[in-house]
Amino acid sequence: FRAGRTLGSMKRVRFAEGCVVELNNQAKHYVANLSDEYRTHLIFDYVDDRAEPELLPPRMPCVSLHIGDELIQTRRTISLSRERGTGPPAPHVLIIGAQKAGTTSMFEYLSQHPLVKRGVRRETHFLDWRWRPDLEGDASALARCWHETFFDAPAHADHPDLIALDSTPSYLLQSNLAIPRLSKILGGRAAPPLVVMVRDPVARAASHYAMIADPRATPQQRRSRGTAWLDASMRAVAEAELADLVSNGVLRRRNDGGGSPTLAEAYDLDDDAFRRCLGG
Repeated sequence: FRAGRTLGSMKRVRFAEGCVVELNNQAKHYVANLSDEYRTHLIFDYVDDRAEPELLPPRMPCVSLHIGDELIQTRRTISLSRERGTGPPAPHVLIIGAQKAGTTSMFEYLSQHPLVKRGVRRETHFLDWRWRPDLEGDASALARCWHETFFDAPAHADHPDLIALDSTPSYLLQSNLAIPRLSKILGGRAAPPLVVMVRDPVARAASHYAMIADPRATPQQRRSRGTAWLDASMRAVAEAELADLVSNGVLRRRNDGGGSPTLAEAYDLDDDAFRRCLGG
C-alpha cells in the first residue's frame, strides 16, 4: 500500500494481516496485491458525533465483524459471505410510464450505477403478457420465476447488494393487471420503488407519431407498430382519434355546431366514459 500527499512523495506502507494502519487522510494512495491469494483491503475512516446525519446510525448502517468472517467485494461495496442468498428477489426497481416518455433513457441512466446488474431483457412484461397463471396460487414460486427467468440469479445470490431493474412501461397502462399481480407476488413484503415517467402530452404524441410513421422501420418493427398511420399526417391522425373519443362519449363538445369535431374546439372530459374505455 502506498500513500502520500503527492505522487512524488508516496511511501510504501506494509499491511500485515490482522493489523490496522492509520494513514491520516493522505491525498494519494494505491493498493497492489503482492500475494498469490485474493485479499480484501479495507480503507478505514472514522466519524464523530458532529458528523452529518447521513454518516451516522441509523442512516449509515453499522456491521459488526467476527473472527473468521469472509468478505466479498461487490464492485463498490463489501458483503459478508454469510449474507449470500439473503437479498430480496429481483427486480428491485420498476420503471413504468407512457410510451415515448423516456423509460429507455431512464433505464440506461440508472444502469450506469456500479451496483446495477442488467437482466436478460430491459422489459420483462412478467406482470402482463408473460404472466404465469399456473403459478398464481404460489407467491414464492411466482417471485422465483420472475427472479430466475429474467435476472442473473447466481450473481444476486452471491452479492445481495446488487440491484436489478425492470423497465416495462406498459405496467402503467395495464395497471389493472400489474397491481393485483404484483400484490400476489409480494405477499406482505414491501413493494419495490417505482420510477414513473410521464411527458408533455403534445410532445409525447408527436414523438409517438414519428415512431409509428418512420419509413426506416424494420419489417419486425412495422409488424409490431402497425401500418395505419403510414400515409396519414399527424393532424389527420389526431382528428381521427378526436372523432373516436367524441363518438364514444369520452369528450363532449362545448359548442356543438354540427359537422366533424375539430382540434380548435373546446371539449369536456367525461370521467366515467373514459374509465369504461380503459376497461375500468
